[in-house]
Amino acid sequence: MANMEPPDRDPDDWWADVADDESGARGEPRPGQTAPHQTTPLGYRIKDHLPLTPRARLLGVVGFGILVLLLIGLAAGGVFSGGSSRKTNNTTPPTTTNGPTTPTTTTTPKPTVTAPTVALKPGDTGAQVKDLQRSLASLGYAPGKIDGVYGTKTTDAVKSFQKAEGLVEDGVVGPKTLAALQAKVS
Repeated sequence: MANMEPPDRDPDDWWADVADDESGARGEPRPGQTAPHQTTPLGYRIKDHLPLTPRARLLGVVGFGILVLLLIGLAAGGVFSGGSSRKTNNTTPPTTTNGPTTPTTTTTPKPTVTAPTVALKPGDTGAQVKDLQRSLASLGYAPGKIDGVYGTKTTDAVKSFQKAEGLVEDGVVGPKTLAALQAKVS
């Protein structure tokens, strides 16, 4: 509250200092004035109402007219419509129908999976193990990452396949497991 103006000074009154300077002393009437300014209960002065000149009135009317025209232009442009009802250009050409059409279905060709051609066991590595892992994955068994390493997850997937096929669940791709795997993949 250190910036407070004294109660007899209105901070929004731009002409207060000019009137005081013209009179020479604060609160004294200007020449031609018969009574001092009235004050409100809070001590603010009530200034005399100054009439507008014809030029000031004309500027006010023109300014108001420009403001109204601006608002009408913005309203016509849809600025005040709210929402997202913007018009968009349709870049898709209209479709014409010459009669009933049959829908075309395209199927994505499945990548060919080849079963391994040799017997494999845990600890093996290489391209044949990758073929085994891809074969197991295509049949729904999770061999883990297809990395060419016959590890624990590949062994578990082989055991699951062997169990489903009624084979001995040893986790080794021997001749019987290899034949069953090749039959399922092809």
